[in-house]
Amino acid sequence: KVLHSPYTRNQLFLLYPRQITIIDLELLHATAYILQDRGSSQFADIWLAKSDNVIFCLHDSGAISIRCYQESSPYQPDTVYQCVVVSEAMRLCKNAKLIGLQGKPFSEEELLFMLTLRQV
Repeated sequence: KVLHSPYTRNQLFLLYPRQITIIDLELLHATAYILQDRGSSQFADIWLAKSDNVIFCLHDSGAISIRCYQESSPYQPDTVYQCVVVSEAMRLCKNAKLIGLQGKPFSEEELLFMLTLRQV
């Protein structure tokens, strides 16, 4: 999945199951990587807030992690997104699967989970 940052116009976010790559379009270079630990579940979807430099990450387990931009020092020029909070995993029935995450576009106060019910 590829997302363009609404907060900073020159950043492009690439979502992989175990990492998020942030590419600076002015430098044409990857400026940051957000890596997922091996013990935790993979990324399913991300949503970028418009008002702040915040990333909402949805995981395969149904947990949400929120990552905020942290100012880098002159000695560390890379972009850093610090994990602020991780929610508990959402309980789903065995034929349900998470497919997406979307936030309320104007107020950014609520999140919507998109599910699919795989019924045979």
